[in-house]
Amino acid sequence: MRLLKKSFAFLLPLLVLAVPLIVGAERLENPLGQNTTLTVLLERVLQLAIQIGFPILVVYIVYIGFQFVQAEGNPDKLKQVRSNFFWALVGGVILLGASALATAIRLTVEQLGATNP
Repeated sequence: MRLLKKSFAFLLPLLVLAVPLIVGAERLENPLGQNTTLTVLLERVLQLAIQIGFPILVVYIVYIGFQFVQAEGNPDKLKQVRSNFFWALVGGVILLGASALATAIRLTVEQLGATNP
């Protein structure tokens, strides 16, 4: 039984790799369309994350404002609310930073003369 498991674990990846050769697939087609590259896909995913993340961030910051009011000067509650506010700001900076970093990388690659295949 143990030998069978080892054989199966070895043969399964080979079978998966051999299937395109067996069915005669010469080239993989891009499921996103002809003119879609990896950078375009990543930009779209990042844009979607920003479109979803920022409204959630705004609602959370408004909620934190209500928590500040409800804390009523209690030092323990204020400490927790300040911590929540800090981490909400960190999340916003990460969303903005990811977008800026992706743009900077794309522009650097374009300046170096790389072309999309």
